[in-house]
Amino acid sequence: MTIDCHVHPAAAGLDAPADLDPRILEDAERLGIDKLIVSSIGSWNYEPPHGECVKANRDTAAIMKRCGERIVGFCYVNPTFPEAVEELERCVGDFGMRGLKLWVSNVATDPRVFPVVEKASQLCIPVLMHAWHKTTGNLPNESRPAQVAELAQRFPSVVFIMAHMGGQWQRGIKAARRVPNLWVDTSGSIVELGMIEEAVEKLGPERVAFGSDASGVDLPVAFWKVAGADVSPEAKRLILGENMRRLLGL
Repeated sequence: MTIDCHVHPAAAGLDAPADLDPRILEDAERLGIDKLIVSSIGSWNYEPPHGECVKANRDTAAIMKRCGERIVGFCYVNPTFPEAVEELERCVGDFGMRGLKLWVSNVATDPRVFPVVEKASQLCIPVLMHAWHKTTGNLPNESRPAQVAELAQRFPSVVFIMAHMGGQWQRGIKAARRVPNLWVDTSGSIVELGMIEEAVEKLGPERVAFGSDASGVDLPVAFWKVAGADVSPEAKRLILGENMRRLLGL
């Protein structure tokens, strides 16, 4: 089973539903990708009101219903709002979502994030969290790899997936190395020689997951970044789907 752990619909406002670009489904079919893990982040507002997150999750639920077993939904919330905990519980219980997506509304070490992650722990679901280390300066509430690692250490029962290998992948791998419940995903536009190989060497293939970040990134490029890496066939099998299959019980 091949699973892309990081897919988003195109941005959509409150007056229009978010939907997957049909080309993503076509590319997935052509590449043999069996499942896409989808979370809508609405209009891509950095600090969305709670209602925008609710609407984004209903859009994800609609995509799940229309596309069937090909789509696995993750719930997106802004932890600034206490209602985020109830929304996560509803997304898992009512819509069958399998994980939590956190983006840039709060840094990982913000105490307001803790209740949502505690609920994820109770629900036994993973947390996919954006991280980046930008030489030009991060967004005001954008987490760096070390902050995601600190959050993962606080909640050792939760599997965290650090998106984009932390943006600067050497920093991301270093931050994750001594935190056993912290994985990295391969998503994003970064394609550099040695990044997959170093992640496998330093973290082990069991803590690396294939992700594309489509629709913002070309899915075939993201796939071949892993499929063409100089790692063993077994490592590729784990990264391209087996790790996520086991984690989500698919």
